[in-house]
Amino acid sequence: VPRGTPCVPAPFQLVPTDTADALIVVPGLPAPARSKLAVDGFEELVLRGAQRTLTGGTVKDMTVEVVDHDRAGTRLETIEGLLGGWGYDRAQTFGHGGEEGYVADYLFRRRGAEVIGSAGAPDGISESKLAGNS
Repeated sequence: VPRGTPCVPAPFQLVPTDTADALIVVPGLPAPARSKLAVDGFEELVLRGAQRTLTGGTVKDMTVEVVDHDRAGTRLETIEGLLGGWGYDRAQTFGHGGEEGYVADYLFRRRGAEVIGSAGAPDGISESKLAGNS
């Protein structure tokens, strides 16, 4: 495109994407011990793209932000079912507050994994709150 050519927005934009598994395997990176997922409605797709990593045993815990747009709890049910089948249980819920209450972070912990510090706690959550102490 010659310099000075006006930019005309296109009705779509191509964005390269890949799975979380490929982002680890292809460059040969070590799998994480912890993970945070906030993808506004695409949780199931992203989790399925991370299945190899999540079932490999290195991820001890992860926090998943769920925006329950339909207020029916179906997103959380789907995520719990998927992660439950891969060896994770919901350990803690961190509501984002407000009257609506449809956004929350959910801490999932691998069954049998050692609890280390305040893993997965959103900013401002203390270790004692994470452990269930007020």
